[in-house]
Amino acid sequence: MATTVAQIKYVNPARDGYKPSIKTEDGQSFGCKDHQLAIFERGQTYRIEYSERTFNGKVFKSVESAAPVEMGGGGSSQTGAASPGAKGNGYKTSTSPEDSERMFVCSLMNAFIQAGKIEPEQGRVITAVNVLRGAYARTFGSSNTFLASEAGGRRANG
Repeated sequence: MATTVAQIKYVNPARDGYKPSIKTEDGQSFGCKDHQLAIFERGQTYRIEYSERTFNGKVFKSVESAAPVEMGGGGSSQTGAASPGAKGNGYKTSTSPEDSERMFVCSLMNAFIQAGKIEPEQGRVITAVNVLRGAYARTFGSSNTFLASEAGGRRANG
């Protein structure tokens, strides 16, 4: 697996038969899964781990894991929360991790209820919320980092 640090130029959702992808300022393109797009933001810099495969003589790159990189002084890179007050709430973005999880769960719960997949009954709602919170933790977690090991299959501990 290879690693690169790059600034994002385009974030392209799936459409018209094309899979989701990102393109960097230096012209590299990477395929990714729909749920991985949520961590990428145009103009931001990320450390991207990717795999390569060749098909019909062309090399295709796929995102395996990615994490935002905050470029600090002294040539070192740092990740994580910004200093307090960066956007008024102590985070690099305007949404805290707790609110991000709530938005994820509420959005999907609303969609499931509207589609008739979940009845608005207390026991079923509680179960569904806990399943969605688990999915959020396994994909985005508190660091907003998608890990390839979280994508497929079950964890050894659960």
